[in-house]
Formats: sequence, structure tokens, C-alpha cells
Amino acid sequence: MCMSTTGHRSDVGSRFDLDDQHADTINNVGGNQNIFLPGRSIVLPSGSTGALTPGERTAAALGLLLFWTGVLLLGLTVWGTVDRVLDAQQANTFSAAHYRDYVDGPWKVGLGLMFTGVVVPRLALRLFGRSEGAG
Repeated sequence: MCMSTTGHRSDVGSRFDLDDQHADTINNVGGNQNIFLPGRSIVLPSGSTGALTPGERTAAALGLLLFWTGVLLLGLTVWGTVDRVLDAQQANTFSAAHYRDYVDGPWKVGLGLMFTGVVVPRLALRLFGRSEGAG
């Protein structure tokens, strides 16, 4: 019985064989390992650099613009809501039962833009041919 540096036991003479790969010990657990997905290829076709196509680059820029516009709209909604709540509190007219009166603004649009900003780049990768791979 052998003990590894991490304290795990291994039988003397253990071998780890997989196709053409052979090893007595495995020492890069958690290191730079390849991820193999069944039925998918993560190897780029010959001649391909893996750089984004112009369509993918445009979709990524559009996704970022939509996402951060949504964050801005949510931020403006929070700002306005806090302002209205503080004004009502100072005027002693604050009522938790009428909370919808204080939450006013484009928060639904903001959430929609954030969601769309995440989906658009992923959709573009599928539309422009990057459906294979780890992503």
C-alpha cells in the first residue's frame, strides 16, 4: 500500500491505462486536463484559429450593450424607488400596504434586456456554427 502526497491510498503496482495512455500514478488531478464530451469535438478544424467571426463579435457587443442597459434601468428603478420611499417616510405618509406606489420604473424592461443580453451571444454562436464544443 502506498500513500500519495494528498493522503490517498493506492495499491502497489496499480496502473492507469486508457487506450494509448499508460501511467503508474496520476499527479495532475485538478490541473490542465482536457474535457471530453460524448459526441462533441473540442478540437478546432485545421486552419481555424478559433477567433470570433464578425457576426459572433457583433452579437457579443450587442449582448453586452443590452445587458448593461438592463442593469442601468434596474439601477434607475432602485434609485427612484428609494427616493420615493425616503420622501414618503419623511412626510410620514409611508405605507407598506401600498408598496407598488413606490416601485415605479422600467424594472421589467431592465430584466428583459439583461436576459436578452445573455441569450443573444449564445444564440449567435449556435447560428454561426459553433454548436460543437465545450461551450
